[in-house]
Amino acid sequence: IPAGRLLNRAEFEYDIAVGAVPRAYSNTVGFRVLASAGVVANGSTATAIDGMSEPVTRLTGAQGGTVRFDNVVWNTGNRRDSFDVLVDSAASTFPSGTLWRLLQGNGTTPLLDTDGNGTVDTGPLEPGAFAKVVLELTLPPGVSGNNGAAGFELTKTARSVTDPAVADTVTDRL
Repeated sequence: IPAGRLLNRAEFEYDIAVGAVPRAYSNTVGFRVLASAGVVANGSTATAIDGMSEPVTRLTGAQGGTVRFDNVVWNTGNRRDSFDVLVDSAASTFPSGTLWRLLQGNGTTPLLDTDGNGTVDTGPLEPGAFAKVVLELTLPPGVSGNNGAAGFELTKTARSVTDPAVADTVTDRL
């Protein structure tokens, strides 16, 4: 239920031995639905289930080439929210010299900081809506292999702007 004021009123009727009592209503009572943040980052535009289509995987990438990963950030809260997108480059297993950038869903426009807090974000999303975020990696030339058959991974976090304690991660794997 969206955040805001919900008016609650009971409606009732009953039968007695001599006939039905007409329908009656209780007094109306206001109930406040509190705003709550929620986010799921995954690889699916079909569902906001955490872990769906994760990790986001590409099978190959050429030396010095570009690899793109389509990630999806879902607003699973009950109010409009934006989600900061943070790349954990320190824990990345990609080869040294790999360059990355975050792009909007069209795959060409850089992701922007729409709320002015110093971190790029999805922009405002209504409850139940999603934004596609593209991670573009440029692999260094002269590096080959598959990291001892483990592949290469990089994790991103989508963090609520309205409640920074609410976050979810998605992993991209080559």
